[in-house]
Amino acid sequence: MSAQLSSFVSKPSWINAQRARGRKSSVIQLTGNSTWLRQPVAWQATMRTSSLKQRQAAQQGLIDPADIVTGFRVNNAMARNWVFRGSKASDLIDFQANAGAITKRSQSVINFGKDAVRDQFFFTNNTRTHGPFNHMQRFVIRNFGKEDVVTLRNIGRTFRFSDLVSYGNGVMGFRGVDPTKLRVVPISGL
Repeated sequence: MSAQLSSFVSKPSWINAQRARGRKSSVIQLTGNSTWLRQPVAWQATMRTSSLKQRQAAQQGLIDPADIVTGFRVNNAMARNWVFRGSKASDLIDFQANAGAITKRSQSVINFGKDAVRDQFFFTNNTRTHGPFNHMQRFVIRNFGKEDVVTLRNIGRTFRFSDLVSYGNGVMGFRGVDPTKLRVVPISGL
């Protein structure tokens, strides 16, 4: 991993980080081995995107657009927890078919940042034996706003702010999704 990418993600050495190819070159692809089986899962990853000011500077030609990171795509990696720190610009976090979190104690925090732009969270992993949420343990989405979207490919549903339901005691989530697997904290004041 280049020094440039290391400023956006902390991860173990066996996880490869590289820029996605094509039009999504501002997205970092994190990939484990050919399968996450037999890999240690007692580790955590911290990911952050470029700030709004950095993105604006890149648009004005003041910094190289190749230095901008707008999101992460994760595959073949299972961790204890993931920490994603979004910015005030539009962010993307995509857990693909062989990625997720296996934990009983710590939680994965997806923090979109307090903004009024569209942030996206995708989760795909689905095990036939244990069900669609087996590898989606203790995820929390913070600063969920009116423009943000959660797509759970594992159950074939997309959720927006209007789909939020309250489970009491300040716990919010989406109908049909176990709140021990995914909780949502909206932006304060919405």
